[in-house]
Amino acid sequence: MKKILKIDQLTFAYDNYKVFDNFNMELDEGTFTTLVGPNSSGKSTLVSLIMNKYTYTGTIEINNKNIKNIDMLKNNIVGVLNQDMISDFNHFTVLEWINYYIKDNDLDSIIKQFKIKHLLNQKIANLSDGERQIISLIGMYLKKPLLLICDDAFRLIDLVQKKQIFSILKKLAKDGITILNITSDIEESLYGNDVMLFNHSSIILALPVDKAFEIEKPYLENNLSLPFIAELSLKLKYYGLVNKIYLSNKKLVDYLWK
Repeated sequence: MKKILKIDQLTFAYDNYKVFDNFNMELDEGTFTTLVGPNSSGKSTLVSLIMNKYTYTGTIEINNKNIKNIDMLKNNIVGVLNQDMISDFNHFTVLEWINYYIKDNDLDSIIKQFKIKHLLNQKIANLSDGERQIISLIGMYLKKPLLLICDDAFRLIDLVQKKQIFSILKKLAKDGITILNITSDIEESLYGNDVMLFNHSSIILALPVDKAFEIEKPYLENNLSLPFIAELSLKLKYYGLVNKIYLSNKKLVDYLWK
């Protein structure tokens, strides 16, 4: 499988404080990975390094190209989704904003894929936090990046809209866009396909989501708890009430009911 992101022996420091020391990381094409770590663990700094904003030693490659040889401002191979990226367009309607960016893309397919027909005539200023992020996500999608990084982008969004956004991200990953969701909210890790537990210079754990929460110790050692449903399943498994870790409330309740 093709490597979209490859970080090798990355070392970086703020003044005399070393944030990364020989850090390594890889992401395959079309994967949806949640990189979760405690606050102040270097997550946002990692995003800035991938975007070539700081001087560092080691190598960072996107699609086998060293980012030092890429103009990251002009080249759209990496997209970064932050919180509230479209406040400058508050006076636009959603339809006006999409038409501003759409170029060669089909409007009907965008409306269907992102389920925004009911939002088209609304002003961006009147959208909820979750709706604004969906519109921002459309902007990222239209640029066709190879790698889409979500940098703590969903912290202010309610659970219903968060599930909608993660459903969209999964579809984008199936279309070949590599998704990296960087967060300190462990619950978000349930929505991706893979989980990386991160703290400064090391990836402590990298597993598929259905295997990532079988052991609690690595998370506790890094000031994180398990997602609630995984923690509950782990305790029920300890007492012999279930035989595996469930990551779905419905599936766990259905099993216990039976």
